[in-house]
Amino acid sequence: MSPSNCPPRSLCRLAAPSAAEISPAKSGREFTSGDAGGPSWRGARDVLALSWAFSWGLAVGGAHAVGPIQGGAPGSSDEREPAGAPALSTSEATANSRLSQKVHKVGNIWLTTSNFGFFGDPSETFPDYYNSTDGLPGFVSCQFPARGGFDYLFAGGIWIGAIVGDDTLVSVGQDGWEYADSAHELFPGGELADTIQVSSIRYGDEGAVSEEDFFSTYTDTMLTSDFNGVSIKHRNPLNIRVGERSYAWSFSYAEDMVIFDYSIENMGLKTLRDVYMGIYLDGDVGPTPKDRYSGFDNAQDDVTGFRPRDASGKVINTAWLADYDSPLHRAPRTGDAVLAPSVMAVRVVRTPAKQLQTSYNWWFSDDDLTVDWGPGRRFPDGNRGTPDGDVNKYLIMKGWQNETLPDSLADPVTGLKRDPNQLGADKDGIPQNADDTRFLFSFGPFTVAPGEVLPITLGYFCAEHFYAGGDPNRIDYTDLDINARWVQFIFDNPNVDSPSFDYGEDGVPGTGDAGEGDGILDSGDHFYGEDVGLDGVPGTGDFGEGNGVLDSEVIDGRMRSEDLNLRLIINWIEPDPANPELSELDYLESISDEIDWELEPEAIMAAFPRLHLAREARFGYENGVMDEGDGAADFSGPPPPAAPRVKVEKPDANSLRIKWSDDSERFVDTFIPERSRQRDFQGYRLYMSRSGVASDFTKLLDLDLDRVIVRGEDGSPVLDGAGRPVSAADTLGRNTGFELVRNQDPDSLDYPYAWTFTPTLSNWPLYLAVTGYDNGYPPAKLASLESSIFASLVLATPSTPLGLEAPPPVRAVPNPYKINTDYSQLGWEAAPQSWTEFDRRMDFTNLKGTGAIQIYTVAGDLVDTVPHASNESRTSWNLISRNGQAVVAGLYLFVVEYDAGMAPDVGKFVIIK
Repeated sequence: MSPSNCPPRSLCRLAAPSAAEISPAKSGREFTSGDAGGPSWRGARDVLALSWAFSWGLAVGGAHAVGPIQGGAPGSSDEREPAGAPALSTSEATANSRLSQKVHKVGNIWLTTSNFGFFGDPSETFPDYYNSTDGLPGFVSCQFPARGGFDYLFAGGIWIGAIVGDDTLVSVGQDGWEYADSAHELFPGGELADTIQVSSIRYGDEGAVSEEDFFSTYTDTMLTSDFNGVSIKHRNPLNIRVGERSYAWSFSYAEDMVIFDYSIENMGLKTLRDVYMGIYLDGDVGPTPKDRYSGFDNAQDDVTGFRPRDASGKVINTAWLADYDSPLHRAPRTGDAVLAPSVMAVRVVRTPAKQLQTSYNWWFSDDDLTVDWGPGRRFPDGNRGTPDGDVNKYLIMKGWQNETLPDSLADPVTGLKRDPNQLGADKDGIPQNADDTRFLFSFGPFTVAPGEVLPITLGYFCAEHFYAGGDPNRIDYTDLDINARWVQFIFDNPNVDSPSFDYGEDGVPGTGDAGEGDGILDSGDHFYGEDVGLDGVPGTGDFGEGNGVLDSEVIDGRMRSEDLNLRLIINWIEPDPANPELSELDYLESISDEIDWELEPEAIMAAFPRLHLAREARFGYENGVMDEGDGAADFSGPPPPAAPRVKVEKPDANSLRIKWSDDSERFVDTFIPERSRQRDFQGYRLYMSRSGVASDFTKLLDLDLDRVIVRGEDGSPVLDGAGRPVSAADTLGRNTGFELVRNQDPDSLDYPYAWTFTPTLSNWPLYLAVTGYDNGYPPAKLASLESSIFASLVLATPSTPLGLEAPPPVRAVPNPYKINTDYSQLGWEAAPQSWTEFDRRMDFTNLKGTGAIQIYTVAGDLVDTVPHASNESRTSWNLISRNGQAVVAGLYLFVVEYDAGMAPDVGKFVIIK
C-alpha cells in the first residue's frame, strides 16, 4: 500500500507527463527455448526525475482526462465491445494512452484488470471513480466471494526483467512502494482498439475460450504518457510488447479463478537474456472500500506464505496472501478489526522452460525504516527492505533471496534468516506478525531473441474457509489445494488430446481426405498426459499405466520411468492396407514389446515403417514429475449444461414470477467421447437469496427428467416405426418431470417453464437463479455438473405494478427509520463487515411513474432530490443530504412529482435514534 505518511490511498496521485512514444510493431514468432546463462549487470540507468505532487480529491493539473471505466452487466450494450485483437496505435508518436479497466465478474471472483499490466483498485488509476468499479458498488479490486463484502487486493502488476547488453533492466506494471519512483512503465496505444477487448463463448464470439475473455496489448516503449503515474526512472525500456488475455468462467469448478495468458514479444534489436517474470501483489485485505476515505485500515494486518505442494504431494508452487486480523494478531498501530475468512493466491501453469526456477519473497514497505523490512536488507544501501531500482528488483526476481528454499542463508549484513513463514519471522528478536504485507512471485530464466514471443500462463484464484473455525492460528489449505489443481486442469485438461496437425479425418498426410488442409487441427499426438506406463506407449496396459503417479523400475540394471520414456512423439501411424480395421492403438500394442525406445527415431522407423516419429521436448520431459495433461493449452474443462435464459415478472406487490428457457436441454457435452451420451441434461434447480452471495442461496425447487430420448451411436434419436423419437424411463434422480412448472402464458415458446414466488415481502429485493445440471460421466469419474447461479442471476423487488387504476398511496419504508437499528443484520442494508453511512436505505414505494422525489424539513428546507427514472414503482434513498451529510433525527416531508404530469403525491416520515 501507500507509505505510512501518505493520506488515504485514493488521494495519493502523481503529476502526469504528456507525450508518448511507441515502437513500430513487429510480427512475432513463437518462443522456442529457454537459456539459463549467467547474468551480468552494471546497473540501471537512472535519469532526471520528474516532479510529483499530491492531489487531495481533485484531478492533477495538466493531466489529460482519462475516459470512463468500461462497464455494464455481461452482454449489455455498454459492455459488449468489439471482439478481436487490438492493433497497437502507431498513428502519432505523441498519442495519449487509451487506458481502460474492466472487472471479471461472471463467476464467484470479481477481479479488476487493466490494459497496462496492472491489477486492482481503480481509484489508483481512475481518480474520479470513487463509488463504483465497472458498474459494481465500491472499490472492487478482488472481491471474493462475489457480493460478499470482502476484498483481497489493493494493487499489483507484472514485472519483466532481463539482461540487455550490459544493462540490467526491469519494466513494471505496478510498483506500489515509493511514490517518488512510481510506479507504471507499461502502456497501451491511443486508439479505441487499444482498450480492453471483450468476447465470450456465451455469445458465440469467434476465438473466445471462456465466458468472459479480455484481451489487450501494451508496451514498455511509451516513455511518457497522459497517465499520472509513469515511473521517473523508466528511460531505458526492454522494448517489449505484451499481449494479455484473461479468462473467467461461471462453472462450479472454475468460478473462483481467472487465468492470465501472456505473449511477451521482443520488439528490440538485442536479445533479452536471463528473462524473469514476476507477479507483485499488495493485498490490503478487508471489507471492500465504499468511498475514497475507507479501506486504509485494511493494510496493516495481512499475512502471506508459499505452498510448494498440496496435501497429496502434488507440486503447486502457489503464493498466497490473506487477512490476519484480530485484537491479538494485527499490527498495534492500526487494523480494520474484521477477519476476512478467505485467501487470494497465484501460481504459474505454463512456461516454455524445462526446469523452471521459481522465487517467492515477502516484505513490509514503509517510509519508517524500522518498519520497512524484507530481502532488501541485503542490498548495497543496507537500509530498505523495499527493492528500489532496476538492479534490486532484478535481484529479487532472480531469487537472490529465495524464500521458497527451506534452508535459505541468513542475511550477511543483519544476520536475519529469511523465513517463508511470515508469522515465524523475527526482526531484532521481535516477532513480525502481520503488517502491510506484499509479495513477489517470480520465475525464469528465459532467453528471447529479437522477434520471438515468450508464452506465459498464470492462474489467479481465491479459496474459501482458509481459517478453520475462524481461528487465525489454524490455517486450512483444503480449498486452496483444490482450486490450485483446477487452475492447472483448466489450462491443460487431462482428458483432452489437443489437436496438433491438419491431416483431415484419416490422420494421414497427403491423402486429400475430408478436412485436410482446411486450417483446422484435426487430431492430437495420442498422448493425454505422461501416465502411459513403463513402455511410454498409451493403450498397452503395462506396468504403471493409468495409476496417476510417476512409476519407475530397474530393468537390465537401468532405472526406467515414465518421465524418461517420452522423448519421442508419434506424429502419425500409417494404416495397414491388409488390415484396415486394426486401430492405431491396437497396432501400437501389438509391437510395443518389440520396440527399443532407446534407439534413435530413424532406427525405430526403419524397423517399423508405419510409425512416424519426431524428437520433441514434450511437456514435462525429464522434470522428474508425472505431469497431468499433454502440455497444450486447452482452457477448457467439462462443461455443465448451458444456463437457461430467465426473466422475472411482478404479478402484484407480494409476488415474483420467474420464467426460464429450455436451453439446458439442448446442450451437447462434447467432453463425453460417446456421442450417444453427449446430451446428458438431467434437471433444473431454483434458488433464492437475500444477499446474492453464493453461500446464502436457498434451493427452492429440484426437478429432473422422468423420461429420456434413446439415442444411437452417432447421437441422433432412435425413431419408432412412425418416425417418432423413442423414449425410455429415466433411471437417475427422483424422476419428478417438469409438469409442475409448465408455463401456460403466451410467452411459453420462449420460456417453457415458470414458477411464482408468493407470498414475499413487498419492496424487499430478492436474488433469483435457475440452473441446469447433468448426470455426470462415471467412466471419467466426473460427478454431476451444474451451471452457475451467476449465469442466470437476476435481482428483482416485489412491488406494486405500474398502471393500476387505483394504486395505493406512496409510502416511505421503513417508517420510522431508526438510526441505531442494525438493518444490515436483516438483509435490508449492506453486510455488516462492509457497511458505511452511505449504505443506509429508505424506499419510496407505490410510485406511479418516472419523476423525482423532493424531501423537505418541516421548516421547508430542501434536504435532497431523489430522481426516479426506472420503470418500477419504487426507488431508494441513502439518507444523505444534497450537501453530502447524514440526515439527523426528525420529521420530514416528501413530494413526488411525475414526468407524465400526474398529480403529485405527498407524505411524511420520521427518523429517530
